[in-house]
Amino acid sequence: MSKAPELIIVKQREFATTYWEVWYKSFDNFSALNLQNSSAKYTNGGWHTVFSSNATNFSVGQEFNGYSNAGAKNVTYAFHSVPGFSKIGTYSGNGSTDGPFVHAGFRPKYVMVKRMDATEEWMILDSARDPMNGAKARLFAQDTMVENPAETMDFLSNGFKLRRGGGGTGNVSGGTYLYVAFAEAPFGGSGVAPATAR
Repeated sequence: MSKAPELIIVKQREFATTYWEVWYKSFDNFSALNLQNSSAKYTNGGWHTVFSSNATNFSVGQEFNGYSNAGAKNVTYAFHSVPGFSKIGTYSGNGSTDGPFVHAGFRPKYVMVKRMDATEEWMILDSARDPMNGAKARLFAQDTMVENPAETMDFLSNGFKLRRGGGGTGNVSGGTYLYVAFAEAPFGGSGVAPATAR
């Protein structure tokens, strides 16, 4: 990678029945989220990530669900923000229909949010299924349920804005949220959003 990962998702494939563990850059070395349930960030004494200064390496603790077993086969996805293409970060909810605006530097095609400090779903919205604002065809990454319609978010030319408060909406007052956003029209590293808006 060209810079330090901001988000890592890892799954053990062989020696143990494990969850998809999710690490974010602000976590300490013993904290993670679980992509297969809606739980808050939790502490796992075996999760231990170590980055080199040039972001080419990371490791996991020996007791971390068999990930470090000799010959263990794991799958890992690592992401960092790329101007004009992707943005990973956090925001605080305010519980209002005039919710927080999150600057991404582009118009999103896909946004996934997860409350980190309490139980709440991994909510996914996108402009392919919902081409008009407000986006409301919610899917939940940890669940098998069908789309759950609730006007939740506006996709704007330079980011997104939450439009509904309460549980399961990505905007509980005082909640701390992780988000991952990908651009509708990736345009490289200029850092200047297109002029078009929705």
